[in-house]
Amino acid sequence: PDIPKHVFTAGMMAAVIFSATAVIMVVMCLIFRVDLVLLYRDLSGKDETLEDGKEFDAYVSYLNECMLASEEEREFALKILPNTLENHFGYKLCIFERDVTPGGAIVDD
Repeated sequence: PDIPKHVFTAGMMAAVIFSATAVIMVVMCLIFRVDLVLLYRDLSGKDETLEDGKEFDAYVSYLNECMLASEEEREFALKILPNTLENHFGYKLCIFERDVTPGGAIVDD
């Protein structure tokens, strides 16, 4: 017995829609993976970076005054980036001018 045309058409449409939805979901997860991790941390209250034994999550490196950094670069490195990553997302940044003791070795800090 042949499948009725309307049943076949409905089944094919459902298969195409399901496949397209699956592909779109995978692409969206790849594009927004960092945002999804941050959302997961926010919703679950779990942050695996708290117990990793590291003092800092990232090191901010930029050209300082001695190497003629522009004021825009300096403001981004010392104000905008820490404000966004530390205050909004809870990361701990190591910024040389702020976090490294003058006269000491970097490895000591």
